[in-house]
Order: sequence, then structure tokens, then C-alpha cells
Amino acid sequence: MRGTSIKRILAAAIAMSLVVTVAGCGKTGEKATASTAGESTAATSAEAAAKPSALRIITWSNQSSVDAINELSKKYMEKYPNVKVDMSVVDTDNYPTLQRTRLQANDVDIVTMGGGFVGEKVDWAPGAVPEWQQLIDSGVFTELTNQPWVANWSTGAKAGTYKGKVYAISTGANATTGIFYNKKLFDEQGLKLPETWAEFEQLCAELKARNITPMTCGGQDQWPYQMIVNDVMAGLDIDYTTYAKGLWTGEKKFNDADGLKVFERMEFINNNMEKNFMSIPYSAVISRFVSGKAAMLPDGAWQAGEITKANKDFQFGYFPMPGTNKGVNFQGKFDLFFAVNDKSENKDNALNLLAMLSDKESYTAFVNKVGFIPTMDGVNITNEFLASLLPYTSNLKNSWELEYRIPVGVGQYAQNKGFNPQFLKSAGGSIKTIQELADLTQKDFEKAAAANKSK
Repeated sequence: MRGTSIKRILAAAIAMSLVVTVAGCGKTGEKATASTAGESTAATSAEAAAKPSALRIITWSNQSSVDAINELSKKYMEKYPNVKVDMSVVDTDNYPTLQRTRLQANDVDIVTMGGGFVGEKVDWAPGAVPEWQQLIDSGVFTELTNQPWVANWSTGAKAGTYKGKVYAISTGANATTGIFYNKKLFDEQGLKLPETWAEFEQLCAELKARNITPMTCGGQDQWPYQMIVNDVMAGLDIDYTTYAKGLWTGEKKFNDADGLKVFERMEFINNNMEKNFMSIPYSAVISRFVSGKAAMLPDGAWQAGEITKANKDFQFGYFPMPGTNKGVNFQGKFDLFFAVNDKSENKDNALNLLAMLSDKESYTAFVNKVGFIPTMDGVNITNEFLASLLPYTSNLKNSWELEYRIPVGVGQYAQNKGFNPQFLKSAGGSIKTIQELADLTQKDFEKAAAANKSK
């Protein structure tokens, strides 16, 4: 693949619909805001910052992330007033397309990514090549290994490493397998946090008996609902790499006991969601939660800041989706990676941004603003919610979606995270039973996997 042109790689990426995983979502439409950063003692970097120039950044519309980047940008532009930063922001669904088109047109300097360098092509899953790997192999991203500020990062640089070289920096990690809950409501109702799946079922039954809707979700956007599959998988005590490989070798199936358990638990969640939850946009789900439409909200930890913005007096907590046994911890992913377009004419300014971000003082302000689990050691966390998560995230494991190898050309039932319970009647779909959906999922996966292996 190293001999393939960048344009062909990008075109292939579009054709195969490979998507860089992102977290957070927001309003549709691209908008421009000011943002950049950088600090370097190198003469070339100083000269670049002294020249009138524009630095172009692209990202997706998670408001906390956008706000953090803008604050960092303001600091940079105060230091280097000749640099103007343009940040393009689009909704999550449209971001992969924006990334591809802007890279292909060489119209971007800094690319943000979510999900990290996971899912690298392996022999047992032929054809399943993640887009980040294609981009690096084709020389799109600048190698950062020898930049002096890389040493400031602990897990932030490691998460952006491929074949022993650093190509991106993760600005933080996110817990994605948790549930927000209304503390005041729980206290008033005398409810306890569940530690097992059986206790979770009992909690939902108690809420419904008191005419309280257990959960809500921004199902209209699909991915927030799909993310709950990660929550369920986290509670099944499954080794994800072994499970993902087993699906390709035939040792595991979507319609075996473990697979049916996932569908079964997702159907339970469907039946305990707010009515017509698949029609609720993600942009509206926070207001519904804080206004009392439901007692709980399964979502990523990044939403804590949005909850506080919606109602600063709203009391909430966050607990891991319970599993079969006690002791389930949060799982998640490294998030909001910064990578530099290697063809950029503003590469020095782009590297300056990463240098300033890599300064502990700048990063401390950034990570507290965005609400991420730090990927740099020795950072003082002032974000109360974030501090409450740290004891449970010191060894954060990847969620299921980052290990699942999707066959190229797979049918609708085995896309996304493999399990697509939105097709069940309980979620507004047309399929009546979990067995039927599990069988359809396995059929789609086997067909695509066989086709991939035959190439």
C-alpha cells in the first residue's frame, strides 16, 4: 500500500466507507471559528509564526471540545498575532466526509480524530483496514516521534503510535460505558445504584412501577444508541480480541449464547427507554434528561459538561452499566487526537499548536475544559465530575467497538458494532424476535467475511 498515491488511498477509503470513530455529536452544518496553538524554540517555527498566515483545523461538533480548542487558539493567537486560525466544525456523521475531502484538496493543516489507532489490519480479518492506517501508510500524516514535546505525554503519545512511530497525540480518554442518573430523584425515591444486571433490571422495574421512565436516548442519530452495545458488552466478561477473531474463524457467532445475551439485554434496554426514543435527536437528549423526562441517560462521560450547561443546579452522577457479576468498571477510548497534514504549507505553525498544547499549564486548562481523563501525567484536575471518574479509569480498557473488525461490504445487520438492535420491534424496527435478528446478523457477517477472505 505504500506505493499507492494519496488520492487513490483517499478514494478507496470513500468507496469502502471506512469511518474514523468519533465521539460526541451536535448540530449539522459547517461553521468557522478561530483556533490554533503552538510553542516551539526552533527557529523555523518562530519564523513561521511571525509571518501572516492562516491555520486550518477541522473537528466535529462536541461543544466542550470546540470550546477547549477555541481557548487554546486564543492563547496562541495572543502570542502569535500574525496567525489567524480557522476551525471548521461539522456534525459527527458528516465529519469523515469533511476529513477526506479536505485532505484530498490539501485544505487542512490539523486534523482531529476520535477512537485512536485501533483495529489495525490483521491476518485473520483480511480486507478490514481502518482508515487511519491507510492514511498513515500513504504518508498523509506527519511523523511526530522526534518532536521534543512528545516526551511530555504519557498515554497521549502511546495511543497515537503506529509501528513504533508517533503520528498523533490523544488529548484525553473518555469513559463511554456509563449511565448518568438523576441524583435528586434517586434520593427522593430511596433508590440504590445497581451493581449487577439483575439489580439493574430490578431498578428499572421499580421506576416503572412509580410511573417514572427509566431511560432516554438520542436514538435519531443512531450512534448514541449504538454506543449502548458497548455498555452491554462490558458486562459480559468477554475478551474482545478473542471474540472478534472468533467471529472471523467461526468459533464465535452472533447467534450463539453470548451473542443472544447481547441482543436480549439490548431488548430489555429498548423496553425501558422513553417512548419513541429512536426519534429523539441527540441535540435534545440533555434537555430531556435534566427536565425529568427519564431517570437515567446511557451516554459518554463527555456529556457531563453539557448537563451542567443545561442546568448548573442539576445534581447527577455516573455509574458503569452493570454486568452479570459485580465489579464492572468503565471502558472507553482515547479521544480527540491531533494529527498534522504532512502536505501542509503551514506545518511549522501546526506543530507549534501541538507544542503549546503539550505544555503542562496549557494542557491542564484544556483537559479540565473538555472533561477528558488526562493523557499526561501530573495534571491537576479541577473538574469535579472528571475527578470522580479517575479511581475507576486508571487502566481504562478499549470498548468493544474498537476491537470489532467489520468485513468490507457487510450487510446492514452486522454493520456498526456488529449488534444492531435498532432493527428490533421494541426499538421501532420490523424484526420481532432476537433470535431472528441474531440469525440475520450472522448470515450477513459470514457472507461478507467469506468474500473478504476470497480476495
